[in-house]
This record gives sequence, structure tokens and C-alpha cells, in this order.
Amino acid sequence: GIVLAVAVSRIADQRLRNVLIAAYSVAVGFSVAAATGELAESWAFGLFDTAQVAFASVVTLVALSKVRGRVTQRG
Repeated sequence: GIVLAVAVSRIADQRLRNVLIAAYSVAVGFSVAAATGELAESWAFGLFDTAQVAFASVVTLVALSKVRGRVTQRG
């Protein structure tokens, strides 16, 4: 989630950024669940992992915007 947020943080279009975060969160979440074998037990693990990736991405984007705002004010 953190890597995803850093990767899309430079995209100016908010709508595109949101779409990319949603799409990649699903892809990464289900990939991680498959790699760990959780999907063999239940597909709900894929949803849970997707939510974790999305949450980490959003929190990271908020933190990045706060840090960049402070740097801009100082500079």
C-alpha cells in the first residue's frame, strides 16, 4: 500500500489516482492472499487484504500531502 501510494502520488489527476489505487489494491490484495495460500481457505481473505492495501495507500497519500505542504510553506 505504501509503495502504491508513493508511485501514484505524482499523478495530478485526482480521479485517475483514485482509479489506480482501487485497481491496484484489488490486484495486490488478491495476489498476496493467493501467494500466502489464504485464497485456498476463503475468498474473503482476498477482500481483507485488498482493504489493508487500500487503507495503507490512503493513509500514506494523506501523510505525503501533509509533508509536502509543510515543505512548500518553508521553502
